[in-house]
Amino acid sequence: MKISKEAKVGILAISAIVILYIGFNFLKGINFFDPSVTYYAVYSNVDGLSVSNPVKINGYRIGRVSSIELLQAGEEPRMLVGMDVTDDLKVFRGSKAVLVDDDLLGSKAIVMQIEAGGPLLDEGDTLISVIDQPLTAMIQERADPIIADIDTTLTRVNNILGELSGSGGKVESAVGELDQTAQLLKQMVLENRRDINVIINNMRQLTEALTDPESGIKPFVAKLNQVADTLNDLQLKQTVASANQAIASLEKITKGLENGDGSLGKLLQDDSLYTNLNKSSADLDRLLIDIRENPGRYIDLDFSLIGGGKK
Repeated sequence: MKISKEAKVGILAISAIVILYIGFNFLKGINFFDPSVTYYAVYSNVDGLSVSNPVKINGYRIGRVSSIELLQAGEEPRMLVGMDVTDDLKVFRGSKAVLVDDDLLGSKAIVMQIEAGGPLLDEGDTLISVIDQPLTAMIQERADPIIADIDTTLTRVNNILGELSGSGGKVESAVGELDQTAQLLKQMVLENRRDINVIINNMRQLTEALTDPESGIKPFVAKLNQVADTLNDLQLKQTVASANQAIASLEKITKGLENGDGSLGKLLQDDSLYTNLNKSSADLDRLLIDIRENPGRYIDLDFSLIGGGKK
């Protein structure tokens, strides 16, 4: 069976239209081959949100805004926003749909904040809607204090410039006095150039003399070091000689004591003094005991100390 050219052209046109439709919707964020579920959120102001804007969770795109409808059941109109998200996502009751700025250019997006722990939502249920503070408002809030500070700074600068503009004569006078001082200093240098050159030459000669390796400061310091070393050696030698003399004398005395020379040596070497002392101590002890037991042998008991007579 042959297909006519008209049929082929028709099939080709229909295929092109289908591909164009699918491609256009794909560019809008609609994926016909990825199953999704729809949830809703109600906002008082969508603030530039449009169909096909992304729906994200933790920065990852999980769907798109599928529809925006106007609700006017009461006095205040509201916007019903439909969101097509992947059916793999489990959305619990109490989850939020936060309307945020997607970039600095003002593009909008919806960020889902999942509240885990409650019952699961069914397709078509409504999430809690939250409108986040826009980036422009946040920037303006942060920029207002800075702008106020800049205004204050500019006002102070203007005041300072105004005060300086009134003191131009003082500045010119100060510059003139500084110029006069510079001229006087220049004239003084010119008048005393010869003396300054002499002073510079003397300083140069003094420096050369001090740095001379034969007669400069280094040999002088070396000689001072030698004198100090000599004095130290002399004092050390005298100290050592005195110590040796004292040691010799002590050794001589020690030998004399060992040999029994002198009274102290005899006392150390001969034990007769020790024996006599012990004997005398024993005799004295017996004498005292006898006096205590027989006092009549040594004291006249009839003698009276008071009155000068006897009993």
